[in-house]
Parts: sequence; C-alpha cells; structure tokens
Amino acid sequence: MQSFYHVYPNMGSVTMKHRNLIHILIICVAAAGILAVILLTRANVIPVGLKKPALSADGALVSVYIGNDLYEIAPFNEAATITVDQGNGRINEITLTGEAVFMSHSTCKNRDCVKQGEITIDNYNSRMLMYWIICLPNQVTIEFKPEG
Repeated sequence: MQSFYHVYPNMGSVTMKHRNLIHILIICVAAAGILAVILLTRANVIPVGLKKPALSADGALVSVYIGNDLYEIAPFNEAATITVDQGNGRINEITLTGEAVFMSHSTCKNRDCVKQGEITIDNYNSRMLMYWIICLPNQVTIEFKPEG
C-alpha cells in the first residue's frame, strides 16, 4: 500500500490534522458535485418563456415485459386488467384504471412490486422508479410511456 507521501509528495510538512481536513474537503467537494448532477438531471429545466406541454393520457401506453420479452402493450387511458400467468405458479395482475396503472396482485414472496404503488400522468416524474414497476422474483416489468 502506498503511503500518504506517495499520493501527495509535496506535503511532507503537513500535520495529520491538516491531512484529514484535506481529505474531508475533497470528499465534500465530490459529494456536492454528485448531488448537483443528480438534481440537475432529475429537474425538468424549462427555458424562460417556454411552457411545458401538458401531457394527457390519450397517447400514453403501458408495456408489460417478462424478462426481456414484450408480453403485451395496452393503452393507458382504457380500464383493463392484464393477467400474466407464466404457468409455473408465477402470476402477476396489472390494473389499468384509465388514470393509473399498478400491480394489483403478485405471487412473489415479498410483493414489493405491489407496494410500489401506481403510476399516473401526474406522478411518474416524482416516483423513485419513474416509468417502471418491477417484480424481480417473477421477472415482470411494467413500463409507462407517457407519450406513446
């Protein structure tokens, strides 16, 4: 393992306290940079004078996947229930209300997919997984496409 002096060769007279402060400062600057990138990429930055187009459910679609394979595509604005039965005891039920989509039932052990809640036109940007509801044990994925 390299010593501190090999990493910072011109700092032979710096005390341990100063070295710790320098490391803390470097870590804080890096964390601030990462936080700035995250906040800027998640924010919907709109130039002054432009209005954000209003999204409607009319052109939105919901795609359901098993693994990487597309299982079904459904229009978001129509009420429906999609049952994904893989024939091996893995069953997922997806509900579309015309205003929201959510995983209403799953045979997976932890049911985290059901707990992820619903995706709507109003909340998809603020959800942790944004466009997605994912059932990892059953490998079923719901993708919300707000603009088709």
